Amino acid sequence: IELRGNNTSVSVLVTYMQTTRTLFSNEIIEGKKVLDNYATLLDIFEANLEKKPNSSLHERGLKAINGIFEDSDAATCENLTALFRPRFEENPKDKDLLNRITSLLDKQNCTDSKLYADAAVSLNEIEPSSESAYHLAKLFYSKEQFNKSAEYYNQAIELQGNDKVKAKYYLELAQLTFDELGQKQKAREFARKSLDFNPDNGKPYILIGRMYTKSMNECGSDEFEKKTVLWAAVDKFQKAKQVDPSIAEEANSYIKSYKPRFPDKKTIFFQNLELGASYKIGCWINETTTVRTSE
Repeated sequence: IELRGNNTSVSVLVTYMQTTRTLFSNEIIEGKKVLDNYATLLDIFEANLEKKPNSSLHERGLKAINGIFEDSDAATCENLTALFRPRFEENPKDKDLLNRITSLLDKQNCTDSKLYADAAVSLNEIEPSSESAYHLAKLFYSKEQFNKSAEYYNQAIELQGNDKVKAKYYLELAQLTFDELGQKQKAREFARKSLDFNPDNGKPYILIGRMYTKSMNECGSDEFEKKTVLWAAVDKFQKAKQVDPSIAEEANSYIKSYKPRFPDKKTIFFQNLELGASYKIGCWINETTTVRTSE
């Protein structure tokens, strides 16, 4: 390799990587030496593929040394970052490099690293797709960067053509917006859009019902009005199991929990209301429900 440089045969390069791994496994060389040898081989393969982009021989050789390195214990997150961070900073728009970085870091469970996030964002900018945007949404969610996660969910939805997948993304965005950002009205909007693309899924109804139960104290001026919010919530739980029997057990558990907290007959009587009559709930909920009792 020292004598022939970029003209070294592929078989020698692959054997060099195999030997490097064996020496490391037998504790004859350290992880840094594995990293250095791998970096040397990468430079040679990249130089050859730059001259002959369609060289199947060098493509197979590169795949081989990548696999050998990935399978070695030297392929730690720290070593991968040390190797690829300078390369990324030098060529942040190199699509092949970005794919290699994200692929290697993903395989080695290093997706929580800053390098992975930077490379994934750069790759999505070069070649945006629903799948890459969705992956970034999940990545930033795991990092608790919820506003950034929401941005990528919106991009994933915009680029997605499959209605069922789009419904899934909208539901996850609704859950994030409700649970992490505390924006109930906006979260309901996303949940409803999820239903537009997949009306047979009961989970958006469950989520909307949960939003309503969390709004009791803000959507009533007295104890009676607060309890009426639960009528609207249970409506959603009932609708959930009606359209989607697979979640009947979950829906029934919510109904069982909240129905006993409905206003009793005496309270309904003193409110001059009749059982079965329509009742309008204001606040941000702004829905019509039915008067009923806990008994």
